[in-house]
Amino acid sequence: MRCFFLKEDGTDMTDNFSFENEFITDYHSYLTQSPSIQNTVALEDAELLILKKKEVEALYQQSANFQQLGRLMAENLYVFSYTHP
Repeated sequence: MRCFFLKEDGTDMTDNFSFENEFITDYHSYLTQSPSIQNTVALEDAELLILKKKEVEALYQQSANFQQLGRLMAENLYVFSYTHP
């Protein structure tokens, strides 16, 4: 998967790549529940599991393991955003 942003001049700028069995999200959009300005495109055939925020929050309520997974994903997203401004 390739994540990119469209620049004002109409060109695009790649922000991130995601590979098989990895999570991908626009975390700002997820947290604020606002439309994403990030575009994502599959570079090859892909099978996706898409979860809405309310579904993720329900999983958090069901299990401490899901809460830990969510925390680890958030930490990884923070580290990535800090090292890739």
